Amino acid sequence: MKKLLFLLLFAPLLINGQTAQHKIFGINLDLDWTTLTGFQALAFFEGARLSENQYVVTTFEYYNPNIDAKFKLLGFEELLLGFQKNTKIKLSELSPDFFLARTKYRDKEAYQTKSPREIIKAFTLFVREFGEPVLSSKKETYELYKWSDVYFDAILTSRLDELSTTFLYIKK
Repeated sequence: MKKLLFLLLFAPLLINGQTAQHKIFGINLDLDWTTLTGFQALAFFEGARLSENQYVVTTFEYYNPNIDAKFKLLGFEELLLGFQKNTKIKLSELSPDFFLARTKYRDKEAYQTKSPREIIKAFTLFVREFGEPVLSSKKETYELYKWSDVYFDAILTSRLDELSTTFLYIKK
C-alpha cells in the first residue's frame, strides 16, 4: 500500500519532470537553428565570426507566423534568439539559449507615454503564463519583474535610461 501511495504521489513528477519543454507563446525554443531562423549554416558561422560575445544573436522572421496572437498584441518591435557560438553541436541540433523581445522608444516623452501601458499588458499576460513573479521592483526610472522555474528564468523590464521595454526568456 505504501509503494502504491508513493507511486501515485511522485509518478507525475517523474513523468513530467524529466524533460523541459521551452515552448513560449508559440515559439518552440527546443527547435534547431535552421528551423527557427530559416537561415543557412553560413549565416551562423559568419555571425559567430563577427560577434565579440559568446552568442550569435539573430532575428527569426521565418518563425513569426507561429507566435501567439496575444503575444503579438504586446507590440514588441524586435524579436531575437541567442545561440551559443562556441559549441561542438551540429546546427541541426543547436537550439537557442535565450529569447529576447524588445521595444525601443524614440525619446523620453514616448517612453513615459507608452511604456506604462505596455508593461501592464505584458505583466498581465506573463502572470497568466508563469504565475506571480518571484521578484518585482518598481522605481521612478524602471520596472523589473522576474519569474523563475527549474527550467527557465523570465525577466520583464522597462528602463528609462535605455528607453526600452524588454522581455528575456533564458533556458537553464
